[in-house]
Amino acid sequence: MKNIAIITSGDPNNMKGIMNYVQEKLHRIQKYEQFSFTFYMIRHRDSLLFSLIRRRKREKQDETITIDDVTYHNIWVKHSFWGYIRVKELKKDAFFDRKEVEKHVNLFAKYDLIVTHNLDSSDIGMLVKRKYKIPFVITWHGGDTYLWPFINKDRFLLTKSVMESADMNYFVSKSLMKKSDEITTNAKKDYIYTGPADFFYKYSDEQKVQVRKKYDVLDKKVVAFAGNLVTIKNIKVLPNIFEQVAKIKRNVVFWIIGDGFLRKNLCDELNILHINYRMFGNIAPKNMPDLMNCIDVLILPSLNEGLGLVVLEAITCGANVVGSNVGGIPEVIGNENVFNLDDNFVQDIGRRITQIIENNEHPKTLSKEFSWNSAIEKEINKYSEILKEE
Repeated sequence: MKNIAIITSGDPNNMKGIMNYVQEKLHRIQKYEQFSFTFYMIRHRDSLLFSLIRRRKREKQDETITIDDVTYHNIWVKHSFWGYIRVKELKKDAFFDRKEVEKHVNLFAKYDLIVTHNLDSSDIGMLVKRKYKIPFVITWHGGDTYLWPFINKDRFLLTKSVMESADMNYFVSKSLMKKSDEITTNAKKDYIYTGPADFFYKYSDEQKVQVRKKYDVLDKKVVAFAGNLVTIKNIKVLPNIFEQVAKIKRNVVFWIIGDGFLRKNLCDELNILHINYRMFGNIAPKNMPDLMNCIDVLILPSLNEGLGLVVLEAITCGANVVGSNVGGIPEVIGNENVFNLDDNFVQDIGRRITQIIENNEHPKTLSKEFSWNSAIEKEINKYSEILKEE
């Protein structure tokens, strides 16, 4: 039986974004018994000096961590103050303490295939291939392709090397794969669509009534944003979009689900405009279906987006989705529901939200090509193909 190591980099206390994607993938892939899988998570731990400077408690260095039915072997990497300064302030190096990450290459000498997510794990995959001739496959998620490589020369060159070294580069959307051509065209590439977790589904009418009563929106329309409150998500436009919709539709409430460093600025703007909103903060993925089944229109105004798993989740739960015409968003919700990020964006998207509410439009049905089962089958077949070539 062939042995496959799947490596990611993450924080088990923050199960959003890529970490949520990887967790769902590993939950499913470990059921395929033709391969023996071992899962690894690169975890950054502040050095003693850096933890004192940041006044943060250092995490205990456990060997493994189990999340639901998935067990990860922890790869602990010391995160130094100097590494932080070089990357964050001086814009040097590819990522934090790269040499510390690369010390773990020998750990993977006896595997038959390496599968990676995040660039630090993919750096290991590339070095394992160079040293031991072991093939590797990488999945690219969004910012690691359209943003991260273009911050400095070190990052660009490393990303290019990783892509060209990989036996297959998977991208979460067609748009992201096309964007990668700005980095290199000399790499094996394909896109791979996934879907929402199984616990996302459209509730029955009776269930919807109960959950809408719970959140006091039974006789209201809910327009919402769900995601990190950070610059790339373009949340600065939300107050004006909400204001435009509120002027026309009085029975609308606005929800913000998520957290981030721009939370206070966003709340201040919403308060100035006297918007009737509710701030939820971070919500665990398994608690999201209740909220999604209350939402009438979800907004995703991102400046860039690989695909947007939240879009798949919302549509599956019966919500309409509107967003910016970037990344993989149009691939999911259609051109009629996306708008260019120009001077008319707020007006255009506000008008579309109002139209959806007034016409009581039924949401799109998620295409069958957005499926975890199909995605896993595609990857498994590729693993078999690569290993037969060895």
